[in-house]
This record gives sequence, C-alpha cells and structure tokens, in this order.
Amino acid sequence: MESPLGGLPDMQTMSYLMELLTQEYTAKNIRMTLPAVITNNDRYESEQSVDVKLLIGTKYRDGDRLDGVNIKNVHVRLPSGNDFDITIPCAVGDKVKLSWCFRDLSTWLDGDGAMSYNEDKQNFKLRDCFAELGFGTRRANQRPSKDNLQIRGRNSLTVITPEGVITTDCKSVTVNCESSTVNASSSIDFNTPIATFSKDVHIKGKLDVDQGVFSPTYSGLSGSGGVMNVDTVNAAINVTINGKSVLGHNHNGMVPPF
Repeated sequence: MESPLGGLPDMQTMSYLMELLTQEYTAKNIRMTLPAVITNNDRYESEQSVDVKLLIGTKYRDGDRLDGVNIKNVHVRLPSGNDFDITIPCAVGDKVKLSWCFRDLSTWLDGDGAMSYNEDKQNFKLRDCFAELGFGTRRANQRPSKDNLQIRGRNSLTVITPEGVITTDCKSVTVNCESSTVNASSSIDFNTPIATFSKDVHIKGKLDVDQGVFSPTYSGLSGSGGVMNVDTVNAAINVTINGKSVLGHNHNGMVPPF
C-alpha cells in the first residue's frame, strides 16, 4: 500500500510525519534561551521585572515573517549571595538573555523564594522564563578585554589588571564611612590644584613644603583669627610672618635667636 507522499512505504511515512509533528511541537512549545530587548522597565525598581520582546522571529517557507512575541513582567535575575548583591541599571532598548524553565515559575516568582507547588501539567509556557541583563553580538559587542576586568559606565571606567593595578576614570568619587585607612608601603601622590580639609589635620611625621606655607587667618599669638599650633619650626632659609621677614629682624637690638 502506497502513501500519498510520493509512494513511500507506510512506516517511512509515519516516521516522517512524526518527525514533522515533533519539530512543530518543539518549535512552538519548547524554549531554552533566546535574546530579547527591554520594551518597558517601569516595574524594575519595585518588582525587579521588565517587559521584553524576543529578537528572533520566524521566517516561513512562503516568505512570510513573524516578529518575536512580547512578554510582560519578566523577572530579572541579578547576582547575590550571603547578604551581598550587585544591581545593574537597565533601560528600554537594552538587550537581555531569556532562559526558560521546564516547570511553571509564576507562583514561585510571586512569592518570597520559598518552596512552591504547581500543577505538573503546566509545562513549557511562554511566561516561564527569567531575564539576565546584557547580551551583545559580534558586531555590537561590549568591548571586553582579554586580560583586564573592566567596569564601564556612561562617564566612567574602572580597570583592574592581573598585576593588581586599579585605575578609575570618572568625574568625582565620594566615600561615606566611619573611618578609612590607606596603607601604602612606598608613597602616595595627590595631583590636584587644591586640597581642602574641613576639620583638623594631624601629621605624625615630618612635613616638607616646597613652595611655602600660607595661613590666611593666622594673626599671631594675641590676635582673634585662626590658631596654628606648632611645637618646633625649623627653617633652613627664612620665615616670613605677616609680610615681615624673621631673617635679620630684631627687637630692641636683639637678633634671632633671642
């Protein structure tokens, strides 16, 4: 008995039809990982979820095309562990990686992360996926380095080399803490036009100044201006106070040292 598909034997026809049906079912229902683009991020800060659109559509044999579907309220997975977490901003147009699960995720994602129980028949649903931020292509890539760790922002770049050299290029840095300690075994250089200290400065070691020391509020021991407490001042050449040079200056015929 011949089949209507070119005279193939029945067993081959059945095998061929089963293969087509399996491929069709798999293409429509079973997903693993696909790239997508964020279309809405209004719930990102409140629910850690976004709306996305798949970036891979379907092209049919007759030439028709079907764009990737839209999926709403997709959870965004961010790295965390032992009370530490890393959060990354996202914007509409950012690429993400979608990963699908075999089981229903909706009940678990609506909870607090504890055990959940679902009907075993609810499998391979379009909504049962989560997103991970970042998905570059070969042409629109993220400019990685073969050797260095890079953290890049819109106006900043931090690079950490395998040798332990850390370089940060940015507009400003603010550190808020109770105390801070910098241990440098060799030296510390501050290259800046001006440095401002809002409170007292305590120097335990020697202070070397190349281009002079200026105290605009210092008015002497009996004045009402600022106070400068110095145990010992050693000047190799001269000291000028309020425009008067100590070198050669005398009181009642007395020349320093008094």
